[in-house]
Amino acid sequence: MPCVEIKISGIELTEEFHTLVESSLTSALQEEISHVFPIELGFTEGSKEFEVCRQIAHNIMPGWTWITLEEARWAVRGRVDSDAVTARVHVLLLANAVYTPYRQEVAQKVKEVILPILKSSGKPVHLFVDVIEGEVDMTLPKDLFEPYLRDASDKLLTPGGVVQFIMAETMKALENERV
Repeated sequence: MPCVEIKISGIELTEEFHTLVESSLTSALQEEISHVFPIELGFTEGSKEFEVCRQIAHNIMPGWTWITLEEARWAVRGRVDSDAVTARVHVLLLANAVYTPYRQEVAQKVKEVILPILKSSGKPVHLFVDVIEGEVDMTLPKDLFEPYLRDASDKLLTPGGVVQFIMAETMKALENERV
């Protein structure tokens, strides 16, 4: 959460291109979604609780951001246009993890990041970005999610579990600051 699949045609998918897209999207999603978590947990923007929660979410975001780029053969208006770059960016989020108003912000941020990269080819760009929520089952890096996983090597990721985990980590960090 999020899992990003990019199917693209009309541009060479070099290692450098992969790295640029992967790092740019990971960073953008890290910023966007880590800002949303504290709001969704009820913290007031600008408060100490908000900032601590945002930092915790920010630190773990790369651990649950998966991105893949694949070559595709897109037909737009019933034909393949080899003189254009065509891409579909599909972002799957854990069900109920990002409130409806923020899903559009996630889509907008993805578009803002990917569009200039695709336009750098000098070709016209056809871009389709969607953000979908669904049930997600994924393994999590133990070094980032040890308190959530406890002794399990993997665990079903649920919205309630994520909320409890982030809230517990936030409260623990706030308590440690007071000591």
